[in-house]
Amino acid sequence: MHQLAKNDIPSNFIWKRYSWDDQENNTPDRQLSKEDTNIHKIYQSVLPHLQELPKDLDGYGLIHQDAHLGDLLIENYQITLFDFDDCVYGHFI
Repeated sequence: MHQLAKNDIPSNFIWKRYSWDDQENNTPDRQLSKEDTNIHKIYQSVLPHLQELPKDLDGYGLIHQDAHLGDLLIENYQITLFDFDDCVYGHFI
C-alpha cells in the first residue's frame, strides 16, 4: 500500500483524505475520557514533535489509520488488512 500511496493523486480534490492531524480526524477529546488527564498532557506534549516530522514521499502518504483486530485477518502467520475506509495521510510504519 505504501508503494502505491507514494503516487496517489486524487482525480477530484473532494476525494482527498484528511491528514492524520487534521481537526476532523485527530480527535483525542472524543477518543479519551476527561479523566485521562495525564494521557491528554502527554499527547499535547508529543503532538508538536510529530507534526514536525518530514513528509517526504518515502515516509509519508496514504495509510490505513485504524488497523485494529476488526480490520485484519491472521492466518498461517500472515496478516491481511482490510476495511480501508478510514485511510488518511500520515507517516508510514
